[in-house]
Amino acid sequence: MADRKVEKAPAEFRNSVTHTEAPRVQRYYLGALPAVSHQSDGGAATGVAGDANLWHFPGGNYLWVTTIGTQTLIGPRTATTGVDVTGDAVDSDGRQIDSASSLAAGQDGRDYYTVGGGAFYAKLTCTIGTFSGMDDIRFGFRLGTQAFTSTQDNYTDVAGFQIVGTDISTLGILNNQANVATDTAVNVGDGGSITMEVKVANDGAVTCLLGGTSYPVYSVGTTALVMDAGDKLCMYWYHLSTGAGGAGNIVWTALEHGLESARSSKTIVMT
Repeated sequence: MADRKVEKAPAEFRNSVTHTEAPRVQRYYLGALPAVSHQSDGGAATGVAGDANLWHFPGGNYLWVTTIGTQTLIGPRTATTGVDVTGDAVDSDGRQIDSASSLAAGQDGRDYYTVGGGAFYAKLTCTIGTFSGMDDIRFGFRLGTQAFTSTQDNYTDVAGFQIVGTDISTLGILNNQANVATDTAVNVGDGGSITMEVKVANDGAVTCLLGGTSYPVYSVGTTALVMDAGDKLCMYWYHLSTGAGGAGNIVWTALEHGLESARSSKTIVMT
C-alpha cells in the first residue's frame, strides 16, 4: 500500500448564522391580562393622549396601544371571557391598537404585511356590552407606515369594518380618497358576539366577512377595494367612547392575524 500524506485543512469559523423562520400566525392569548411595559419613547407607560404603550401577551406577541383623549386605565381589564380593552368610560376617550408602528422597523409577515408578498388576514371575535357607549369602532388593516392619527378618516389606506351605533359597515379607503362605508344590514344587540375577518389576497383584493358571510367593500362608488402592491398594512383596532357604556363594554375573546399560508384550521374562539 502506498504511503498516504494527510494534510490538515485550516479551520474555518463563521461568526454569523442564517436562520429562516417559517411564517406563523400571531394568535393572541386572551385567557389572562397582557403585561403593559413602557411607551414607544422608552418612558413609563402613561395615559397621555398620543402616547403609544406596549402590551405584551403570553407567547411573545405584542400590540402598540395609543391613547386617544386621556386614560387613567393604562392597561386592559380582566374578564371571564377574554380581555376587556375598553379603558375609561369617558366621552371622547378611546384607544387605537396596532400590530405595528411607524416608529419601529417591524417585521414583514409578523407585524405588518406587504401587499403582493402573499395573502394575509386578520380575524377578531368580540362582545360589546353597550353599543350606545361607543361613538365609533373600527377593525381591519391600515397603512402601517403612516404615523398615528386620532382622526381616523385621515388614514390614506384602510380595509375593514366600522361600527356606529348598532350599524356594522364595511369600510374602504384607498390612496387618500374619501372613506366608503357600506352597510351590511347586520345588527347585533348589546352583549352579542361579533366575528369580523378581513382578508387581503396576493393581488390586493379585499374580502370582508362578518360571522363567516362575505360583504362587499368598495374604494369608490361600487368599485371593489383592491389595495396597492407594495403597501405595508398592519392590523388595527380603534374605538372612541361616548361615556355611556360603563366598565366591561368591549371584550376581545379571540384575535389572530397572519399569512394565509401559515393559517391552521383551529378555531380562534376561546372556550
